[in-house]
Parts: sequence; structure tokens; C-alpha cells
Amino acid sequence: RSRRRARQIISDLLGAQQQPQQPESSIITHLGPPAASALVASTCRPFYLPFEEYERYLGCPFPFPQLHVAFLPAEIMTQDTHIGAGIILASEDLLVVDGEVEAAMESRVALAAALARQWFGVLMVPDIPDDAWIVEGLASHLEDLFMRKFLGHNELAYRRHKEREAVLLADDSMAPPLCPKNKPLSGVLFGNTFGTEALEPGGLRRWKAAAVMRMLEKKAGEDQFKRLLFSMVSKAVASLGNSDGMAARLLKTHQFLRNVGELGGFKKTIHAFAERWIYGRGCPHFTVGLEYNRARNSLVVAIAQSGSASARKAARAAAAYIKQGAEESHSALKIVIHELDGSSEALFKLTPDTECDMQEVSLASRPGAHGRGRGRGSRGG
Repeated sequence: RSRRRARQIISDLLGAQQQPQQPESSIITHLGPPAASALVASTCRPFYLPFEEYERYLGCPFPFPQLHVAFLPAEIMTQDTHIGAGIILASEDLLVVDGEVEAAMESRVALAAALARQWFGVLMVPDIPDDAWIVEGLASHLEDLFMRKFLGHNELAYRRHKEREAVLLADDSMAPPLCPKNKPLSGVLFGNTFGTEALEPGGLRRWKAAAVMRMLEKKAGEDQFKRLLFSMVSKAVASLGNSDGMAARLLKTHQFLRNVGELGGFKKTIHAFAERWIYGRGCPHFTVGLEYNRARNSLVVAIAQSGSASARKAARAAAAYIKQGAEESHSALKIVIHELDGSSEALFKLTPDTECDMQEVSLASRPGAHGRGRGRGSRGG
């Protein structure tokens, strides 16, 4: 039987009065400069939306009894938000007035992202620095839930498309992998910037981790992925206050991938996936060419594959696992052609050494068929 949790939102900025905490409730306190009390109230008014959405999805309450959101001068902030256990430090640049649209949207996304890191970033932490990509990916996953529900699917799809585009352009042979499989003696093996990814002011690592996490969710299935997160977070919340409960709050790459593979039913291919996208570097580049054959009513599709030496090396490492018995569909690329009378599909099997593959796809619709039908009907009427 589910129980509703009462929640009190306090927006009195100059020392909110202490009120007794009710059982199973979380107190959210908003703090800011006295002159900006109206701005703080306007900015934080919809803050309960991601709060309730995250609790609903994860199936467990907020892990801390209180949450303080403090707005500080932008001059002393190195980024828009900083997080701690039960506290979010936000820049005054995120304050918006009623009626603003674009600025309010960006502010809500930033605060929702910071709130997501209370679960993945404070409650659950990486076992070692190399496992930090899991925290970034899962926090972004929660952020996606908020954006999809309250900002719309199109807004979420556009933002993530631009992030993947940036990753494709920037993830060259110089960038380190999300998680190095073996510790190198020097940075040469994993790029000249190995070890400095935590100092990177941009979002490349976070965007790639989010993209990889979305691929894992798609392969495992939404329900199974949600089930895994519920199990992880529930154990972490139950371990709070226990002297030996830290183990339940640690995220490890090998353990996380094994759990995702087992629940999603693709444990044979999870190693190949990890070699390509988590332990490997670089992104493959695909160039697609199309030519319509009117006489045969077909579409000739050609796909050319290219990429850096590091990307090809990661692809070969993944292919080695596939040859050891994993499903061959892991290396397949599906093309879907949507038509008026249905859709057509083509499956391209690409290997690391495949430079180009070409197929002819028969189409279901004929150009002009619908137009001619309507014309005959109108003349007959």
C-alpha cells in the first residue's frame, strides 16, 4: 500500500522559521538575497515537479530529510550548480521572473539536473573515479524523465541530438574513454588528455555518458531498466545510517554492466558493447548515399564507414567478443524507410574492416499513385 508523503516548501529567504518535521516528509528550503525574494519564489515555484517525478520513477522517497537550495552570487560560482548532501548551491544567473520563457526553461532544466544528482552523485557514488560515468549517465537519465514530461519530447530530442553531434565532433583520438579497462603507465594509450577529464569545463564526458546510458536502456527495455534502478536505489536508501552500508551505495562498472545485461537479456553482447562505447575511444562515422530507381521502384542505399584509428581499434575489440559467440546482430545497422503505404527495412552488417556496404530496398509506395487516384475520383464525381 503506497503512502503519500507530505511535503512543505519554504520560500522565506531570511531565515525560514524552523517547523517540526512530519514523519516521512522532506522539507525544501529556498535561500537567496533579500532583494531577490520575488525572483527566488518565481524560480523555485515549479521545483516540486522534478522532485515528485524522480520519486515516482525510482519508487522511493528523497533520501535526505531536508533539501536546501541556496542562490549565490554568480561571481563566486564556477558553474551553474554545485551539489552536496541535501544541498544545492545555485548561481543567481538562474533566477528568473514570471513571464520569461527561454530563461525559465534553462533554469528549470539546470535545477532538475542538480536535483537528479542528489540520488546519483550523493546517495550513490562511483567506487573509483573511473566509474564516474555511471553517475553522470544515470543522473542524465533522470533529467530526461523531467524534460520529456514537462518540456515535451521534441525539446528533449533536440537537446540530446545536439549533444550527440558535439560528442561525434569532439570524441577523437585525443579524448580518453569513459572508463579505462586497464590502467596505463602513461597517458599515451588513452590519449594525451587522460587524467584531465574531471577538469574539463565542457560537457563532453557527461554527454557521452548520457548517450551510452540511453543505449543501454533501449537494449535492456524501459521496464527492466527501471526495475534495476529501483533495486539499486532502494538498497542504497536502506543502507543510510549503517556503519557497513557504504557498499550498497557504490557504483562499479563491471557490476553495473553485468546487472543490465542479465536483466535485459543481452549478457552475451554486453562485453562487446562495453568494448566499443565504454572502454574504447572515438566514434564511427557513417556516410549514407541514396539513389531511387524508378523502373524497379526501389531505393539503393549505400553506407560508408570511417573513423579514427582509436575508433577502429575499439570496433575490433568489440568484434572479437562477437566472434566468440555473441549475437551477430550487435554489429548490424538497421535502416527504416517510412512511406505512405507502410515502411521498409534493410539490415546492414558492418565489421571494423567494412568500408562500404550497398543494398537495394524495394518500396511499397509508387510516386504519383495517390495523386492519380484522387484525380480520377474527382473527374468521375
